[in-house]
Amino acid sequence: MSEKINNKQRHLNYYKEEDNEQFEINRPHNSGQFYNFLINYKFQKALKVLPFPIKGLSVLDACCGSGMVSEYYAQEGARVVGTDLSSCAVERARLRSKSYGFYAEFKEADVANLSFPDNSFDIVSVHDGLHHLSDPKKAVREMVRIAKKAVIIIEPAKALITELSVLLGFSLKYEGSDFVYRFRKSEIISWLKEIGIKKIIIKRYLMYYPHKPGRVFRIFDFLPLFYFIKIIFYLTNLFFGRLGNKIQVIGLK
Repeated sequence: MSEKINNKQRHLNYYKEEDNEQFEINRPHNSGQFYNFLINYKFQKALKVLPFPIKGLSVLDACCGSGMVSEYYAQEGARVVGTDLSSCAVERARLRSKSYGFYAEFKEADVANLSFPDNSFDIVSVHDGLHHLSDPKKAVREMVRIAKKAVIIIEPAKALITELSVLLGFSLKYEGSDFVYRFRKSEIISWLKEIGIKKIIIKRYLMYYPHKPGRVFRIFDFLPLFYFIKIIFYLTNLFFGRLGNKIQVIGLK
């Protein structure tokens, strides 16, 4: 973790200056059906592992960004609160909720220093929000502290295929000037066990999509190519998913 730097100010600057506001507010609705399929796959996979339905439960979406994950959980019937360090991100999440007709409450908050009392939410979730933090372990501890039933963590995994992808230029070692940390299964297990989590369910899977899909990626939207590439995606993960570049962790209290 020595390569990692504290990027709080860069995160704030990203949403204030660099980010494409309209794209983020509408993502993945504006990104084609194959891109939408890949995004939804991650959350569907996580919810299938949970031993209880999410409908009616309270969920904290930590590092919510522009509210994409908050929208997904709200559409599944959860009572959602989304938090992000950036006030600009929070405002965009609010605009998203108005645009797509779902209800969620959004607040500014640092995932590593949350003000909520212990056991405030049934589920605390984070999607691609820990891999730039200078101390992701502290953030995981905070998530577990305020979770009553479970935590959901979906992040990049330390994988050989990622190293090859970085060498070939498909994946980034740095996003801007921020190092992208990839998590090992063993370290997440040790973090959660230290905090007292006894049941941990971890899945790896293969997935790649550009953050902003271009014209080439949109080719996969055309039928029957869309169905063909979905079959390839499922088969690849069936046989090689355990070596995948994404890691999904469910910690049950």
